[in-house]
Amino acid sequence: MKREVLLVIMMFCSWIGWSANKIVRVTSGEWEYHLVEIDGVEGASLDLYKGTDVELEIPEDIDGHHVISLCHDGNVLAGLFDQNYKSVNNNIEKVSTLNAPYLKEIGPSAFQFCKHARFEVYMNDKIEYFGKKAFSGSSISEIDFPSSLKKLGDMCFESCDKLEYLESDLPEEVTVIPFCCFSGCSRFNARIEWIIHSRIEAIGQSAFSNCSKLIGVLSIPLSCKTIGDYAFSNCSKITGGLDLRHVTDLGGGAFSMCESLNGQLQLPLNITTIGERTFLNCSLLTGDLILKDEVLSVGYKAFKGCRSLGPKLQLSASLKKIEGNSFFGCLGFKGDLSIPEGVDEIKFGAFNSCSGFDGTLTIPSTVKIIGNSGFYRCSGLLSVEIKGSSLESVGDYAFSDCKKIVKGVDLPSSLINIGMAAFSGSRVHKKKMTLPEGVTTIAFDAFSWGDNIDVDERRMLNKVYLPSTLEEVGEDAFNGVSSNLSELYVKSEVPPRVLRMADSKWSKPKNRKIIVFDEEAFQHATLHVPADSYDAYVSDVYWGQFQNIEKVVISTAVSDRDVTASVRSINGTYVIDNTEMKWASLECFNISGIKVYSQSIKTTVVTLPSQKTGIYLVRLYSKRKEIALLKLVY
Repeated sequence: MKREVLLVIMMFCSWIGWSANKIVRVTSGEWEYHLVEIDGVEGASLDLYKGTDVELEIPEDIDGHHVISLCHDGNVLAGLFDQNYKSVNNNIEKVSTLNAPYLKEIGPSAFQFCKHARFEVYMNDKIEYFGKKAFSGSSISEIDFPSSLKKLGDMCFESCDKLEYLESDLPEEVTVIPFCCFSGCSRFNARIEWIIHSRIEAIGQSAFSNCSKLIGVLSIPLSCKTIGDYAFSNCSKITGGLDLRHVTDLGGGAFSMCESLNGQLQLPLNITTIGERTFLNCSLLTGDLILKDEVLSVGYKAFKGCRSLGPKLQLSASLKKIEGNSFFGCLGFKGDLSIPEGVDEIKFGAFNSCSGFDGTLTIPSTVKIIGNSGFYRCSGLLSVEIKGSSLESVGDYAFSDCKKIVKGVDLPSSLINIGMAAFSGSRVHKKKMTLPEGVTTIAFDAFSWGDNIDVDERRMLNKVYLPSTLEEVGEDAFNGVSSNLSELYVKSEVPPRVLRMADSKWSKPKNRKIIVFDEEAFQHATLHVPADSYDAYVSDVYWGQFQNIEKVVISTAVSDRDVTASVRSINGTYVIDNTEMKWASLECFNISGIKVYSQSIKTTVVTLPSQKTGIYLVRLYSKRKEIALLKLVY
């Protein structure tokens, strides 16, 4: 019972509070209004006009109360003229406040959606505030800011697609351009200097977004510390450089598609993130790009299309994230490119088409993934250095068309996946290519020739060593670079599957002959396979096309250096083929551990003497250190 009484009391108190706060609207002639207090001044707020006049004078008083506001608390029905109801006049052409000397504010949604073609508002010099959506979506064509104006509300002129002219500068008492204030004013061709004055402190999210006819030279004043997301997005005609060193909060997309900004870019000194699309397609901004050590991440498309920046790019030593397409098409950067230690992934397209880099690309030991098209068409790079053994995946087209890399790329032992066309059209192969143990997949076109390599370079690949971990290799993986291939070593005990592109949009005719290596390799190259897997390779649909297939015993390196050696069996005689270095010495033991012979070696190919039937161990030494151990069966 006590709980029920308490509940009734609480509900009654809530009703009393709601009743006390409820707006009491009064009808007087053609107007509805309610009483308000603004800055200690009491008066009336006109909320709804129900008359039929198309030219309207806002009165000085109503029922003995000074009119101090229009729609002070916002009109839930949709503004001063209730545009949602056809029975109410929605053809207002002109509103004048010149005879309302006490009017201090044009409240939320007051003139929202006033769409008459000749809609005009004349304002007195006492108005201090334009509320949220005050003119949003209206057909107002020009603004004459009252000199008394102190504040603008969110979305104040949002989507005023007829707004063209500015009759007066924004008063300096207004220090914040709020959220979406002029967003979507696609015909607004005022000069930006008339709005961004020297006392502006903050420019809100999307404040000028899609003001594509806004003109003038943009200068961010020293007083401005905050520029919101997409604040100037698609202001494609404003010009000038960007000195943002004093800005402490810079939003993503703030200057995206500002294609006419044409001066030097100076980044903020104390921000930690360059947000997504911040400078997207600011193609005329110039100057070296120096990311201070405070910067931890560069967002998606942050500098995409900034083709005039450079020639220097210096990434922050503290950088952790390089998001997709972040520097896509930055053609002006030159010299070396060093990815900072601590970055673990280079996202898709991060440096796509940065063709100006003409030095060395250094990838630190912390990077595990290079995403699709990460360095696609970085056609000026001369060399790539991959440090450490952390890199696990090179994505599709990651280094495709890097046509000037002449020193090859040493792939780390940690590598597992090589994506489609990862090195296509790039000079990453030497005469000999050894893929590290651990690689399981070589995708379509991974090392194919592309259009940027001349005929002689396409023929330079002579020997290829594929690891025992390889499970699948894609169609055309070595097509166009292997016509002079002489030796192919495949260490996998199970013949790697050859994948066709039949299910992809790049699919080729199904009746087309499968090609991994150039067709000449079938006749000229010797395929070396594990002895126990010889029959499987001979009967394989693809691998069985090689006319010369030999059994080999692949060495197991026991040193910390990756040594590649193989053993071929020729008419019952074993030949050791070492491609890494010249051995210093060799020792052979029978199954009982008795040394049967030893010899010094000064060549890279050694023929072993015949032995009695049995199992033998051959140890290879370099500078008295064992570096390979082979098991041979006679």
